[in-house]
Amino acid sequence: MSQFPENPGPPAGGPSEPVPPAGQYPSPGGMYPPPTGQYPGPGGSYPPPGQGGYVPVSPQGGPAGKNTLGLVAIIVAGVGFVAACIPFVAYLSWFLLVPGLVLAIIALVQKNKKKGLAIAALITSVLGIIMSIIIAIVSIVILGAGVSSAIEDAGGSSLSQQESGKEFSLGDTATMSDGVAFTVTDTECGITSATDMFDMEQPAQGEFCTVEFTVKNGSNDSVSLATSVIAGMVGSTEYYPDGLISTFGTDSMLTTLNPGLSVDSVMYFDVPAGSTLDSVRLNTNLGLGTGVTFSLK
Repeated sequence: MSQFPENPGPPAGGPSEPVPPAGQYPSPGGMYPPPTGQYPGPGGSYPPPGQGGYVPVSPQGGPAGKNTLGLVAIIVAGVGFVAACIPFVAYLSWFLLVPGLVLAIIALVQKNKKKGLAIAALITSVLGIIMSIIIAIVSIVILGAGVSSAIEDAGGSSLSQQESGKEFSLGDTATMSDGVAFTVTDTECGITSATDMFDMEQPAQGEFCTVEFTVKNGSNDSVSLATSVIAGMVGSTEYYPDGLISTFGTDSMLTTLNPGLSVDSVMYFDVPAGSTLDSVRLNTNLGLGTGVTFSLK
């Protein structure tokens, strides 16, 4: 028997050897490695806990991601803002600005998404809507001024100041404010048919009444004559001439009369059988003025 016990172990109550953490072994100097992500500073000390390897996160617990919806919103709002600055197109910009505003609001309330583009889109949409209203008002003012000018330029369909308030009948000459003069020479009713511009005989649904007149252009500009701005009256009922049968010289339906020239015209009105025209209203260009009315009685 041996005089010494085998592997007697540490004495009871004595200090034991430290056990290294799983997967870690002491360095040659007997020191264990520092916690993960921490390294000793220049003085050999370790940084305090919580300062090594920190990744910023959003309050909801995840990193703020790319806001694709915000990008779409800023593109739509930007195009709408450009359209809002263009006269007469500003009305259409709302089809872009309103969707851009809605997309911006949705992108702004999304969680874990960056807010910069959404805020920019929201501001751009609101400014675009305000701009479109301003440009639309300016466009209406400009358009109104243009229409007034066009009416003035294309006018001359009212009586001159010297002849305003006069009554005209067969054989009279009415001179308009721009120098265009109308002279009604004859009228006839009870006609059952007439030849149209294609040399085809056209029967009347009732009876045709004709009005013959001469137009002389004493203005400095050409004027347009059209059957659509001439009307015959039976009582308070208006009748318009048949454009296929009525003529301005050799032209049907409409013609252009140059300065210094005149043309003999014949209008055919299809009225109820047995009726006669009480008066005829003549006009030029687009019929924007009051024209002149001749009594046919």
